[in-house]
Amino acid sequence: MENFLSRYRNPVVLASVLLLQIIALAVQVKRPVDAMHPDAGSVRLIRLWVTGVITPGERVLHVLGSSASNGWHDYVNLGALRRENQALREENERLHIEQARISEDAKQAQRLQQLLDFQRKFIAATVAAQVIGTSGTEQSSLLYIDKGRKDGIRPDTRRV
Repeated sequence: MENFLSRYRNPVVLASVLLLQIIALAVQVKRPVDAMHPDAGSVRLIRLWVTGVITPGERVLHVLGSSASNGWHDYVNLGALRRENQALREENERLHIEQARISEDAKQAQRLQQLLDFQRKFIAATVAAQVIGTSGTEQSSLLYIDKGRKDGIRPDTRRV
């Protein structure tokens, strides 16, 4: 360092004096705030320079700070979001089950309506019965129904 200062003493002193002179002028010189209205007020040139140098760094720090704050806020609310997500999943599952139940009820109502229409079409006496079992093979056409002698059905009756 001593070698640098002793070697470049005159240019360093000249640069320092010029820098001090520029700073002193900047402190003294005023510029209008609004170029269109010079009577609106004025600001010292040094203030404009310092603001121009510091403002970008301040903006970066502000963005970093607000990003960190939002990140922390999201992290803190993560537990509540998980609980809400679990509650919504349970409600979704319950609604799917309810929808399936309603759909099955609608299908059953449609089948019963078709049976009622079938019974109205044919004048002969008919008995509606549900199949509760089959023979279990494709070659046999044996059906077990939930009706019997009390309903006027005889054993070994074949379908027509």
